[in-house]
Amino acid sequence: MSTSPERTAVIKNNRSEISFADVQVTAIPQVNKENLTVQYKLANAAGATAYNGRLVISLYNDLNNNGLVDSGEVLATHTSTQSLAANATSAVQSFTFLADQSQVCRLRLAIRNEDNKCLCGNKELALPTPAHISGLVSNLTTCETESVTFAYNAAAPAYDAYTWSPANYLSASNIATPTFLYSGTKLTAPLTVTYTLTVRRTNGCESTQTVTVVVTPNTATPSPTTVNLCSGNTVQSLKTYLGGLVSGTLKVYATATAAAELANTTALTDNTTYYYSAQVAGECESTRQSILVKIITMPTVSSSYSYCAGTKVATLWDAIDPTDSDRLLRIYTTATGGAPLDRTDLLQAGNYYVAKIAKNGANITCESARANTMVNIITMATPTVSATPALCPTTAAGSVSFAGYVTAAAGNTFALVCYRYRYHSIGSSTYYQHSSG
Repeated sequence: MSTSPERTAVIKNNRSEISFADVQVTAIPQVNKENLTVQYKLANAAGATAYNGRLVISLYNDLNNNGLVDSGEVLATHTSTQSLAANATSAVQSFTFLADQSQVCRLRLAIRNEDNKCLCGNKELALPTPAHISGLVSNLTTCETESVTFAYNAAAPAYDAYTWSPANYLSASNIATPTFLYSGTKLTAPLTVTYTLTVRRTNGCESTQTVTVVVTPNTATPSPTTVNLCSGNTVQSLKTYLGGLVSGTLKVYATATAAAELANTTALTDNTTYYYSAQVAGECESTRQSILVKIITMPTVSSSYSYCAGTKVATLWDAIDPTDSDRLLRIYTTATGGAPLDRTDLLQAGNYYVAKIAKNGANITCESARANTMVNIITMATPTVSATPALCPTTAAGSVSFAGYVTAAAGNTFALVCYRYRYHSIGSSTYYQHSSG
């Protein structure tokens, strides 16, 4: 038996060689899981056979972290039809998968020979962790003096750990929903504070979300703390007064913490503390300022006053309010309108109308209703006196009387005072005694 010489022959086994390129993963929360969008390209190696046909991509969870596709680890497959020449790259391919957060760290992509018979061997890679995840918490807008708590998306999964950076103005930096409260210097323009929220999954991989808080400055706290107003004035009257001193839209409250502002038609009461705020456009409502409201009422007057001719208004003024050092009374000769009298004006018989002004600083804010009174001017006749009276004692005791020389005018009473003088001697001295009658 003879053996032939050994011969060698090249058996060509040209096949396509497909691999992954430009793999990216994004994630958004959904039904307490992560909805992953996986994007990739397929590349055929240079010198390989062109590929035309169906191609199956597998997504699997490497539970034991051994880098191999083991039985029971395949989660999903994605099938497409590809036509790739040698050294060609496909368009972007994509698919979505709803994964538990505990699966994300060990997900792998694979092109397996058992699913793709025209390919030799398996091609696989670890799926990159999503660098960013959106929608876990919402951005916030708040005022510089108000605290606000981040709201966690109810559709987001619970992660193993949360970290906020930086930690400025936060109640805690290691929880999902810290409370924000600005504590810096007084703002004059809106401030944007940017945070990075990092979540760590089971098995250690992490993703981040950028979160912003826009802090709007508060309108400066107004300064007026007391005001004098008039009876019948309302919240609108207070706003009108404050509007000349404070910029912005005004709100008036019954208390420092009341949720609802008072209606403009609400009547003000005397010696009551109210609270008001201001808000300039583009800014937040100011801190509330307390203001004590004092109500000026209509003066109390008598029904009439009687004076002699030549009496000045000042006498009536002081009779009505002897403590009016601020000169807040106003006295008129008309029930409405007209100019108030000066204190140096002369009183005339007739009706007078008395009001009181509410004054704040140098400004008159309002005037009370007018009270009516009557002024009577008494006319006094001049008595007639003899031009040449003879005033001699009429008795030895020594008495003098004017009665015979003065005549009282009709309607007037003449007051007569008579003096009687008596004298007598004791020893060498003379003593005088007088009495009136």
